[in-house]
Amino acid sequence: MSTLIFYDRSLGGNRITGSIPKEIANISGLQVLVVEFNQMSGNLPPELGNLSQLQRLQISSNNFTGELPATLAKLTSLQIVQLSDNQFSGKIPDFIQSWTNLQQLVIQGSGVSGPIPSGLAVLGYLNDLRISDLNGAESSPFPRLRNMSMKNLILRSCNINGTLPTYLGKMTSLQTLDLSFNKLTGPIPPQYENLIRRIVAYMYLTGNFLTGDVPKEWINNANKKHYLDISYNNFSISGSQNNQGCQAENTNLFASSLTRNDTGKVSCLESTVCSKSKLFFLVNFLEIALSSDQSWQQTYHS
Repeated sequence: MSTLIFYDRSLGGNRITGSIPKEIANISGLQVLVVEFNQMSGNLPPELGNLSQLQRLQISSNNFTGELPATLAKLTSLQIVQLSDNQFSGKIPDFIQSWTNLQQLVIQGSGVSGPIPSGLAVLGYLNDLRISDLNGAESSPFPRLRNMSMKNLILRSCNINGTLPTYLGKMTSLQTLDLSFNKLTGPIPPQYENLIRRIVAYMYLTGNFLTGDVPKEWINNANKKHYLDISYNNFSISGSQNNQGCQAENTNLFASSLTRNDTGKVSCLESTVCSKSKLFFLVNFLEIALSSDQSWQQTYHS
């Protein structure tokens, strides 16, 4: 391999097994290494750090294990890194801040634990950050992302606590914001109120401990190109807002307030009227026709 000149090695989705050979570091001019959607395993060889011209490292959806080798800090030309769906161990390494040309970082369900390094704030080109399903129970504050121009920000199930940072509401390029299933508390900052109408196409705040009033702009979200999910929180929803049901236009309100978070009867379903005259269920070859007047018929099938 050392006698060949490669700039792009894309081997994704080929059912490749085994580990990444350390000899791959001999391809000194390698710029793209893609082995995602395979069945590869083992630790990443430290020799990968010698690929000084590497710009894309995509190794998602394999069975890689071990900690990310510290030698990867030398890969300062990296622009795209995707490590999701693996079985790595250890924490997200601080040396990520050395990847000063990084534009996209995807670490979703990779096996690593938090916290999210504060050094991400120095990555001036980073506009697509997706981290989710971190291992461990240790909570950490919201990572420092001030003055960054984010297009996609997904920090789902990362054990983040504290309040929503106001500066996110000022990001003019933000299209997707997913902060669901964390431990966020406090009210919605005023800077967020118009996000769902003006900029953000998808916003997910599901499964936190957010409180206070829900902005009227969110309840009356009628833009079909924008979707908002604030379910499973502790918002104060009363009066006319409480009559919106579980879904107000393109806003998911299911169990979004203290009055709706009971484990028994789902109160927001009380105002929901089914538009169908009959509902059909098929269980073990038993077809049940349930009419809107609560009468029912059943037919057994041979």
